[in-house]
Amino acid sequence: MIANIRQHYPELILKDGTARDGWWNRPFETPAEIVTRVHRFYNELMNKHGSTDDRVAIFSHGGFYNAFLHHILGMPADSEHIWFVLNNTAITRINFNGNETIVAYLNRVDFLPPELIS
Repeated sequence: MIANIRQHYPELILKDGTARDGWWNRPFETPAEIVTRVHRFYNELMNKHGSTDDRVAIFSHGGFYNAFLHHILGMPADSEHIWFVLNNTAITRINFNGNETIVAYLNRVDFLPPELIS
């Protein structure tokens, strides 16, 4: 999988330690573990890119996506009754400008024909 990504996107910078078969090699996380990982990820993201003009792509599944949105929007981590829909291959754009977080769009799939939206 990683060899295929590197072949098609040679300019892509992958995180050190990315396994040959992908990123996730552990059992499913509990909701509390996801929240902990979101906080760690967000801090790493801001430390590395927060004061730059970098554009960072994040590929995610629904659980992490929701926990990440809850975190950046200042929503309680236990807001399980609030769920943001994430279609396959959907795009969300979030701009971080100093102390301001701008959600430009969520779950955008207008680039797909209707039969591919899931």
